[in-house]
Amino acid sequence: MSACLGSSAVGARTFTATASQGLELMHEVLFVAASLRLPIILLVANRALSGPLNIWGDHSDVMSTRDTGWIQFFAENGQQAFDLTLCAFRSRGSQCFIARDVKRGWLPCITRYRAYIFC
Repeated sequence: MSACLGSSAVGARTFTATASQGLELMHEVLFVAASLRLPIILLVANRALSGPLNIWGDHSDVMSTRDTGWIQFFAENGQQAFDLTLCAFRSRGSQCFIARDVKRGWLPCITRYRAYIFC
């Protein structure tokens, strides 16, 4: 995520993807991206937070990033995750006001989708 901060700060369109423990490792930097209002797009596969590996899907990682200042889109399937990721990139433009802050510029977006097994 630190590399994404740097590339976004110099004007590149920045995208990354992660899940579960990877999201928790970048948790500290998520606040920095939101406070600097960098237009980063993050795709997250919702998975349970436990070690060493958990294939069950839940929203425990959603709860940990709920108050980080990122706009979050929730997808029901893979196609919707793809479409919402494109919408997140589009919302960085001037004609869509979902991810645009009128005063300062941009806001980062997270697209979330279900991963692995849901009961």
